[in-house]
Amino acid sequence: RDVVGRTMDEIGLFLEKPRYDEMMQQLEQGGMIRNAEFLVRDQSGRTYTTLTSLTRLQVHNQDLIYTQSMDITAQKKAQRTINALLNAPPDVSLLIDTRGIILAANHAATVRYNQPVQDLIGRDAFTLISPDLADLRQMKVREAITTREPLVYLDSRTGRSYENHLYPVIGPEGE
Repeated sequence: RDVVGRTMDEIGLFLEKPRYDEMMQQLEQGGMIRNAEFLVRDQSGRTYTTLTSLTRLQVHNQDLIYTQSMDITAQKKAQRTINALLNAPPDVSLLIDTRGIILAANHAATVRYNQPVQDLIGRDAFTLISPDLADLRQMKVREAITTREPLVYLDSRTGRSYENHLYPVIGPEGE
């Protein structure tokens, strides 16, 4: 109720003024912004991160901006935690789904596979290694998923042995 009839500037909602100005310019040019992250402040002064979409509208000859926002603070914190855990060990660490698709990767993985993280995400982890090694690792991943227990195993290639650690992540629904 305190926001009706006031501009976003007047409300002081967005904390990153240069970014806000840039988004407003993009909105002016394109009429729409989808899924932009913004750092905002609510009435109580709490700061949080939103995923926001903006659409320019004209109603009764008046320019308006239709805004949809979702608080993603918890998701951002979880992502920072995942990144910290993935980057803690100096060895390659991947977070994969049950099909072997990479959801997150650490810095060591980018060095080993000579690809930036954004190129690794979405790839089949088993295509990054030799087919015979991929078969073994897929079998071990299935075993860890089936037992829902951590699994440690050794494999060898090019005369070196590698100790692999698998930790299945069980969701709230048990999946």
